[in-house]
Amino acid sequence: QRLSSQRLFSTFKSSDSQRVNRTFLCTFFGGSQGDIVAGDSFPTQRHSITDHRLFKKDAVGLKRHVSHEFFKILHFYRLHDHISPVRTIRDLLFSNYDKDVRPDHGVKPLDVEVDLYVESFANIAEANMEYTLFGYLRHYWTDKRFANKSKEVIQLKGSTIEHAWMPDTYISNSRQSNLRQKDSEAESTLFIHTDGSMFYSKGVKIVASCAMDLKDFPMDTQKCGLSLGSYGHSLADVNYKWRREKVVVEKKNIAQFDMTEAYLNRSVMIYISGNYTQLLVYFHFERRIGYYVNQVYIPDTLIVTISWIVFWLGQDDMGGRVGLGITTLLTIMFLLGSVNMSLPRVSYAKAIDWYLIVSFVFVFLVLFECIIVYVVRQRKRSREESGRDRSLDLEEGKRERARTEDSFYIEKLLKSDGFVNVEILSNTGELGIVSSRNNVDSFLPEKKNDIEMTDRTSQRGMMSCKNKRARLSVGDIIDRISRLLFPLAFISFNVSYWNHYLSK
Repeated sequence: QRLSSQRLFSTFKSSDSQRVNRTFLCTFFGGSQGDIVAGDSFPTQRHSITDHRLFKKDAVGLKRHVSHEFFKILHFYRLHDHISPVRTIRDLLFSNYDKDVRPDHGVKPLDVEVDLYVESFANIAEANMEYTLFGYLRHYWTDKRFANKSKEVIQLKGSTIEHAWMPDTYISNSRQSNLRQKDSEAESTLFIHTDGSMFYSKGVKIVASCAMDLKDFPMDTQKCGLSLGSYGHSLADVNYKWRREKVVVEKKNIAQFDMTEAYLNRSVMIYISGNYTQLLVYFHFERRIGYYVNQVYIPDTLIVTISWIVFWLGQDDMGGRVGLGITTLLTIMFLLGSVNMSLPRVSYAKAIDWYLIVSFVFVFLVLFECIIVYVVRQRKRSREESGRDRSLDLEEGKRERARTEDSFYIEKLLKSDGFVNVEILSNTGELGIVSSRNNVDSFLPEKKNDIEMTDRTSQRGMMSCKNKRARLSVGDIIDRISRLLFPLAFISFNVSYWNHYLSK
């Protein structure tokens, strides 16, 4: 018996296959691993094969027993050397498993809980009305077909996950995402618990549409959301639920926005194929106005202020006035075009559009004022030139009439004062006194010009006052009113504008 047993193990030892696992030899012979010397494939004389049970059996029974145990060891040896651990787990988990059949099929609807962890947001693209989200989408459900198949949690990765049933979650408002990407190409993992509880996590990048209202741009707040649900399973098969009451957002600030609020919701959508659960998550983004204040509002205010310089320019400098007005108009038009270049072509005016349009109107009114002043100035000049020619013709007649009227007036005055003989010399228009009551004529002037000096001095004083009033022309009045009216109107507009939009 002893020799036959040794011959059997020697044959096994000398084969081309690898050495038998020492643990199973110890189990077969009833000893421990310490009883086998390193490098031996069967027990030595220290623990003889004739010990214990083998000597109690007869030769036939011993041969039958040894052969049976030998083939058991050989079968394990083949599995151990030619099958990888992954394949062993796959065979253990997915034997008699159909991944096309959902858990609890024909029993009850399957509850699938969803959790979203947002790592960060990319910048919101107003032109395309979309935003980008980076995060992790997690699913929780129970598949009793995996229950009691393992005594500890099993983690699967890569293509192995594709052998299990997975929820067919899709995002209805996504324009681009890796949610349906194969697990062998994506960052994903699946945990299978001993009771059949499943936890599936996948890193996602989602580009989703967002219906934006830009009427208050750039003082606006946008509400963007995600709509999740099952594509092929109705409410009678799969029931989607949020696992938590809120969404965790790691980085809330992006370039031009601050994420101020995120909340969850759940609804049921009715389609022709049935009722489907829909999970909704909404994000509120508040825009930072600093960029547009620096790039649009401050430059536009300065441009409007510069246009008021024309009120202090000379009225005859029409080229400088109009040139400055046209330059400011073109600058505001450039600002308006550059702002709307990065925005969608909506059919309504935005808040920044209203500001630029009103600024455009202010500059246009400045240019219009320049034209009015120029027209009034030209008309006044033409009247002055025509009046100057007419005055030259009437000047001589007025002088002759005044000379005659003054001579008769003085003659009458002298006679009333006692001068009896007063004559007007026809040649020179001078007054001469033939005789008087006192026979004295030395005090009376001989020429009319000496008498006119007193009256002309008083008339010059009155004319100087009239000329001072006449110097303030209509154009000057318009310029002076504009210097005060335009700044006050623009300041009032700014106060009402910012109070209206910032108070929302």
